[in-house]
Amino acid sequence: MGVLAQLEPKEVFSYFETICGIPHGSGNTGPIADYLVQFAKDNGLEWYRDAANNVVLTKPASPGYEGADTIILQAHTDMVCEKAPGVEFDFTKDAIRPIIEDDVIRADGTTLGADDGISVAMILALLSVFMLMMIFQTREKRRRQNRHRLHGRQGHRTAHRTFC
Repeated sequence: MGVLAQLEPKEVFSYFETICGIPHGSGNTGPIADYLVQFAKDNGLEWYRDAANNVVLTKPASPGYEGADTIILQAHTDMVCEKAPGVEFDFTKDAIRPIIEDDVIRADGTTLGADDGISVAMILALLSVFMLMMIFQTREKRRRQNRHRLHGRQGHRTAHRTFC
C-alpha cells in the first residue's frame, strides 16, 4: 500500500504516487511519456506522441454526445529537480518519496513534483461523457506555442481553457 493510499480521491492520489515513481525532470521526460502512452493503450484511448515527448490522449465522446465540443485538459509533465543539501538522489533514475507530515504532502529531501504532477494525476482520473483530449507538455514555459501546435491536430471543435 502506498503512502498516499488513504487520501481522497483515491484514484487521483494513486496516479500521483505512480507519477512520483517515474523520473520526469526537465529534459528527462521520456519515461513519463512512455507511461502516458501505455495508459492510453491500456484504456483504449487514441494517442499521439511527438519527438519532444509531448503526449495527446483522446477519449471519444459517449454515445449521443459525438457532436459535442471537445474539452481540452492540459498539464505539463516535467518537474523542477531540487534536493536538500546532503541528500543523495539521482533525478534521472530515483523515485520521489512522498510523505505526509502535518496533513501536508511533501517529498523526503527533494522537490515533490506536484507542479504539475497532481494535474496529470487528476486528468488521468477523470471520466466524462464529453470527448476529452489531454495534452501533456514537456515544458510549461512553452505551453502557448505547444498548445496551438498540438490541440488542433484532429480538426475537432474545441472549448479551450488552460488551468495551470
